[in-house]
Amino acid sequence: MKNIFAIFLSVCFLPGINPNASAQDYFLRAEGTKIVDGSGNEVLLRGIGLGQYMLIEPYMWGINSPKNNKSDTQQAILKSLAQLTGWDNVNAFLDEYRKNYMTEADVRMLKEAGFNSIRLPMHYNLFIEEDAADNTFREKGFGMIDNLLEWCRKHEVWLILDMHAVPGGQSTDKAISDQYSPGLWDGNASGTAALYQTKLIALWKEIARRYAGEEWIGGYDLINEIMYYPSRNLAPEIRSLYERITAAIRETDTKHILFIEGNGYANDHAGLTPPWDDNIVYSFHRYWSGNRQSDIQYMLNMRNQQQAPVWMGESGENSNTWFTAAVELLETNDVGWAWWAYKKLGNISGIVSVPRPDGWNSLQSFLESSTDNSASLGLNAEKVKTVLMGLAENVKLEKSKINIDVVHALMEQPFNNDTRPYGANELPGRLNAIEYDLGRNGFAYNETGLLSRESTNAGAYNEGWVGRNDAMDGEANTDPESNGFNLGWLASGEWLNYTVNVLKTGKYKVKMKYAVPGTGNMTLKLNNIPVFSFFALPNTGAWNAYRWIEPGEIEMSQGTNVIQVYVYGGFNYSLLDFEYTGATGTLPVGGEEFDFKSIAPNPVTANASFMYSLPEEADCITFHIYNMQGALVERMKINRVLAGQHTFRYVNQGLSPGIYQNQMQVEKAGKVMYEKTLKMIVE
Repeated sequence: MKNIFAIFLSVCFLPGINPNASAQDYFLRAEGTKIVDGSGNEVLLRGIGLGQYMLIEPYMWGINSPKNNKSDTQQAILKSLAQLTGWDNVNAFLDEYRKNYMTEADVRMLKEAGFNSIRLPMHYNLFIEEDAADNTFREKGFGMIDNLLEWCRKHEVWLILDMHAVPGGQSTDKAISDQYSPGLWDGNASGTAALYQTKLIALWKEIARRYAGEEWIGGYDLINEIMYYPSRNLAPEIRSLYERITAAIRETDTKHILFIEGNGYANDHAGLTPPWDDNIVYSFHRYWSGNRQSDIQYMLNMRNQQQAPVWMGESGENSNTWFTAAVELLETNDVGWAWWAYKKLGNISGIVSVPRPDGWNSLQSFLESSTDNSASLGLNAEKVKTVLMGLAENVKLEKSKINIDVVHALMEQPFNNDTRPYGANELPGRLNAIEYDLGRNGFAYNETGLLSRESTNAGAYNEGWVGRNDAMDGEANTDPESNGFNLGWLASGEWLNYTVNVLKTGKYKVKMKYAVPGTGNMTLKLNNIPVFSFFALPNTGAWNAYRWIEPGEIEMSQGTNVIQVYVYGGFNYSLLDFEYTGATGTLPVGGEEFDFKSIAPNPVTANASFMYSLPEEADCITFHIYNMQGALVERMKINRVLAGQHTFRYVNQGLSPGIYQNQMQVEKAGKVMYEKTLKMIVE
């Protein structure tokens, strides 16, 4: 993991803090429609939310079928675990888990990846007693903030404090608020709305007292995702509570931004304008929405009308293609953002994927069962303790997997079509099928079903929904030679690019490990030139019955090359292998000595001239014309050519309009001495 990410960082542009920002004052504030630092330099926030740190939402642990009062909230999950292993073990696990989830190494990695801010989703019960009438503060949560703030200060990352789960519960969404009713507004069996609101105000007042002078605190996100529409109009109550929290904060803290979320999962700001403080930023969230200008125009209109900044405080849980388009939309409109979420268990859409510990499947089956099936699953107290401590160990950054494709989609893909190698990809050696290049669809890879899979179904963009968060369909397998994944559901017209570093010029034997119940067909290209065209892949008997096949040998020059697998007939594959078999007589391509200079005119109509120069006499020259699917459509050969400048007259006698690759090969004494390819457009 470390080596791959180091390579990724070495080639990435790493956006960060405005280089013109003052070295003395990093306090953020609202100034007109912009967020600026203490010197007045605009700051575009690029942040990450620490989901699953202070508050566990069931789906982040892979609990996708939670059961009422057993696994549908954090409090239910912890109570269920305590019934199996005791509260002492559960609390010891939580302490170790939270200690390992966020360390200085995590902050350093996020800064190096290009993030300049962190949104900390807080559970109120880490900071203040749960009893509605008891406002005694707890130091556990403040200690966690202090440690995180120290690392943020050191690495110059703003920390935004987000009250994610509030006293009593702010929402009918029980997993988010860790409550079963919106007690903040209506009260519940444990307390009145007035008591819960007083508790929330007291907590924010204490937070402000402690952190008023901290310039690397980026601001206070006062209430996360209110989602409650009773028969009465709740808007005046929401505004009143916000105003009272603001007054309490401003008693000691006059500098920090107040981030204001609306009702309706943060997006309904009715009644919350005009701003009641001169340092307010309106926050909105985005899930399963389009990425058109019209999809955020309502917030841009509010920004202009109220002359207050807006901030997209939470989004994610979609494909890399959606991520890139969303960031491009936001930043084009000068809107900062914070993504969701940093670490989740066994996932492809977050920044970091935490491995499931041994025994986790049994624990998950218990939490997703409506009955007590612990005995049949072998879940005694010691077993549960072991599984939980395994999770606490795996949540460490060094034990987890950084989803570098997600980082690339957020930080580098917006605004360009550049591609990057997924890893070192040194040849001779093996390429894992799923480790194709990083980049946009149509540039790093081509998935024909991309557009039809952009929907509200979280996994709809990827049939297997494992391995990568791109639209290419990943699938888990048990092939011991693979890295645990293959590409599947491949359809005609799809392709994958692998940028590789060839260590020495020469011949390489190519092998592919594939599976298909029937027959498959593919073309292998080197630097966009087909080397094995329409190669048949015989029946292996089943989609999971993998075998090796050897298409043949190719010649590669030392340095950077691009291997492409172009699909015609559907198949699965997990590996490509390149074995060095010996030196070749091919000389370096191009340079001053040899040049296939031009095709004129280009675009070609009826006739064209191929112009080239040779440094020495050749036995023959062959022009190969390939279509973009890799099929050879025309071949022309010239025998006995002298050194010097030459022009070959070409008459188009059947090529339909389109884009082609024209490869010129020069042979002498039975060896290919030179070759070069030019793009040819036929009109």
